[in-house]
Amino acid sequence: MKPILIDILFGVLGGVLAELFKHHRFVQETPGPMPDKFKGLYYWIVTIAMMFAGGVLTLAHKLTGAGLNPIIDLNIGASAPLMIGAFIARPPKVD
Repeated sequence: MKPILIDILFGVLGGVLAELFKHHRFVQETPGPMPDKFKGLYYWIVTIAMMFAGGVLTLAHKLTGAGLNPIIDLNIGASAPLMIGAFIARPPKVD
């Protein structure tokens, strides 16, 4: 059994890859200089937090007993913003 840290690192890497893709797509589709929003500290703090959220969600999956491998870890990390959005949109029902 591999250390849980490896799962977390692959989850963070998935978040990094998703952010790289987002920035690459923006650069390809938007001519001209970089917008000011990319120069602000707040934007980069949120971006880095989303990358680490991939690791946190991977950890949560691992702790539930899910059988993970590096590809699944990457997928969880890359989809972190979507999962967080789903959590916020539909809070769980409490009986």
